[in-house]
Amino acid sequence: MRAILYHEGRELITNWPALFRNGGFVVRSSADMMEHTHPTWEHSLAVYKKRREEVEHRYGRRIAKVTMKQMHRIPEILKTYGSFVVMSLEKTL
Repeated sequence: MRAILYHEGRELITNWPALFRNGGFVVRSSADMMEHTHPTWEHSLAVYKKRREEVEHRYGRRIAKVTMKQMHRIPEILKTYGSFVVMSLEKTL
């Protein structure tokens, strides 16, 4: 994740409902939208492939190749470990 996002992506594998419950919130509803983010990664890969020559020119072939290899891994990593949670919460008093 760090190779592509420039951070480790820990927020993508956080148990957000538990975190909010521990903070005194009641989780009214929760839905994981991760599967809906996959088209974004597919689009990113397509753009990267389309602009391959420009990327190689700017960063060099080796870095471009490594980056593309890492980008191909991210959807499976997110599918296995990630979450993109949308919640409705209520703060208890």
